[in-house]
Amino acid sequence: MLVRYLRGAVVAAAVTASLVSAAVADPVKRTAVDLLFESKHLELLGKGTEAMYRLDRTVSDAKLVGEPFSDDIRVGVKDVDPSGKREVVVRLFTGERARDPHTETDLTGNPLLVVFLDRSVSNFAIVGGGNRNYLKQQFREALRDKADVQPAKVEYGGKTVDGYRITVTPFATDKNAQRMLGYEGSKFTFVVSDAVPGYFVDLHAGFESSVKDAPKFEERIKLVTTGALK
Repeated sequence: MLVRYLRGAVVAAAVTASLVSAAVADPVKRTAVDLLFESKHLELLGKGTEAMYRLDRTVSDAKLVGEPFSDDIRVGVKDVDPSGKREVVVRLFTGERARDPHTETDLTGNPLLVVFLDRSVSNFAIVGGGNRNYLKQQFREALRDKADVQPAKVEYGGKTVDGYRITVTPFATDKNAQRMLGYEGSKFTFVVSDAVPGYFVDLHAGFESSVKDAPKFEERIKLVTTGALK
């Protein structure tokens, strides 16, 4: 399944980049597409190093939206070629939830982004309904056209470094919003920094309905540490 995630990232980046080439011409004002799909996320992760993230899922009603849990995601660099592209191994979860480690070559972007986006779409489909391919398309278009990008200060390694906070509500004005059971206002936030190994600091997906007593839940992936590849 992770192969599909990673291949999807390449396709999404290529399609989105072609649509916004003019929008990112200004080097001062960085767009969500520039920050998420065109930046080289892995430059500060060298050969033999990895970033470890923690995914926390909290829910209001486990019977309706699944059990809460916390688990680890590891993104490690096995090798770096002369052009700077990485051979990356991704380890999703541990214990009974663990998936087989997957290795991908020729990467400059962190595949954690694709894992987060895919989980976000799948989670939204559970509560808001809709075809996953359609939801993915709407999400990409919202990141291109409707995302709010703000400078942010990020704490890492005992220091405060510069970064960005990207916020988007991809389905709020969707033509099918009235069918989404009140979840069309679900919000997604990305905190990133060029000064942090692995680039992604905090990824948050919040699913809450405007319908009274509807279940709500959230998933947050945060950087825990970086170190030697294990």
